[in-house]
Amino acid sequence: MVLDVSEPSAITLIGTFDDLSKIEGVFVSGTTAYIASLSRGLVLFDVGTPSSPTPIGNLRTFRDATAVAVRGATAYVADREGFHVVDVSTPSMPAVIGFFEVIPSVSDVKIVGDIAVVSFGEGVQLVDVSNPSAMRRIDGYTSPSRVRGVAVVGNLAYTAETGMSVIELWNGTIVPTLAPTTPKSNKKELVIILILVGVALVLAAVFSMLWWRKLQQQQQQHNGIEQRNNVDMPVPDNNFFSDLRV
Repeated sequence: MVLDVSEPSAITLIGTFDDLSKIEGVFVSGTTAYIASLSRGLVLFDVGTPSSPTPIGNLRTFRDATAVAVRGATAYVADREGFHVVDVSTPSMPAVIGFFEVIPSVSDVKIVGDIAVVSFGEGVQLVDVSNPSAMRRIDGYTSPSRVRGVAVVGNLAYTAETGMSVIELWNGTIVPTLAPTTPKSNKKELVIILILVGVALVLAAVFSMLWWRKLQQQQQQHNGIEQRNNVDMPVPDNNFFSDLRV
């Protein structure tokens, strides 16, 4: 769909195109929209007339297309196995000119100069794409959780995980500047707290049981002493008092 956002408080729908499977990513350059559409691959639209977007080209990737980035006449299309470098100088005839395999699946790709910032199942990789036919990995960052997307602003990359990481990029290297603030770590802390509370409750129950048993033992001992006293104490008969009077 095409939305008019000139008035943020009154966003208006001005155009749609429904004949696509699930859309995972979109990039607009000039009057062309590049759509990553899972099994349909890369779909190009002419959006010069926003109220009537028109498909003008299509390229099926090896696996489901999940993201797309465009620089000049080159599109970078991520799928489950890596990302494709596509010549889109002729929008009606997009052609693959390079492929870089990343394992496991790629979730997003952003282009900064001649470097592709690629998020995948286990983290982020930087790939030199200056030569599409001979791309090479420069560096990588491994995340403690699955990375589902990445955004780049200046020399910082922001990764979407179960939380978020901020990664500093420079001279083709990656240095994490902020550990992921993930709910997973909070869950671990919560589990530890619950375990400690459970142990405390168990200990309290054990001490209560021991205290109750001790009280019962003391009560039994007290009752036994009283019973022995009652049995051992002689009871004077009437003759005893009679003798005393005589």
